[in-house]
Amino acid sequence: MVVPMTKLNGMTILITRPEGQSASLIERLQKQGATPISFPTMTIETVPTEPTHYQQQPYDWIVFTSANAVRQCFSQLTDYAAFLSEASLVAVGPATANALRDYTSAPVIIPEVEYSSAGLLALPEFADLTGQQCLVVTGVGGKGLLAEVLPKRGASLTQLICYRRLCPTVAPTALLEYWQQHGIDVIVTTSSEGLANLYTILGDTGKELLENTSLLVISKAMVAKAKQLGYKRCPIVAKNASDDCVIDTLCKEFHP
Repeated sequence: MVVPMTKLNGMTILITRPEGQSASLIERLQKQGATPISFPTMTIETVPTEPTHYQQQPYDWIVFTSANAVRQCFSQLTDYAAFLSEASLVAVGPATANALRDYTSAPVIIPEVEYSSAGLLALPEFADLTGQQCLVVTGVGGKGLLAEVLPKRGASLTQLICYRRLCPTVAPTALLEYWQQHGIDVIVTTSSEGLANLYTILGDTGKELLENTSLLVISKAMVAKAKQLGYKRCPIVAKNASDDCVIDTLCKEFHP
C-alpha cells in the first residue's frame, strides 16, 4: 500500500496557542502529515466583570479585539441579544469574527488587509466617529492604540476588560528532552507576549534550541519582538493567525 505524501509530511511543529485553542489546528496539521506538539505559552484568566452593566448605554459600535475577548465576555453573559442590541459589530480579524458567530448571526465587520489595531483604525467606518458611542471589548493591557485614537476621531469610548494573559508555570523538561532527541522543525507563535513567554519558560537551556529552529509569526511587530529577544534568524511571517493562513504559509515555506 502506498502512503500518500502530504505537504508537511514528517515535520514536527510546536504550537504555542493557549490551552484549549489549538485542537483544530493540530487536527489539520496531522492531516498534512505533520506531528504537532501543543505547548501553551499563555494562560487566559477571566477578569470578573458585569457585561450587563454595559447594556444600559446604547452603543453604535462594539469592537472585539481578540477571540479571547469574545469568549471571556460572552461567558459572563446570559442575554446575548440584549448586550449586542442594535450595535454594529467589529472584529480585529477572521478568528475573532468566527468566535463571534458562535453567539450571533449579526454581520461582523473586519479589516480588509491588516488584522490589528491599525487595520481597525483604517476601516472607512472609523474615519469619523463624531457623536458615536464605542465599546471596546479587550483584555488587560490590550489595544491601547484604539483607546488613544478613537476619541480623537470623535467617539465616546468605553472599555470592557474581561480577561488577562498570564505566563504559565510549567516545567519545560519533557519538551527540551524531546527537542534535543528528535528535533522540532518550526515553532508557531501568534502573539508577541506568547513568544516572550516561550523564551522565559525555556530559559537559558532552551534558548539555543529555540534560536536554531524556524519560527512562524503573524506580523512585523512580532518580527521586531523576536529580534529584541535575541532571535537572529529571519522569521516566517503569516498574514494572520487563522488556521487556514498558518497552514498555507507553512506549506508554501516548506513544500513550495
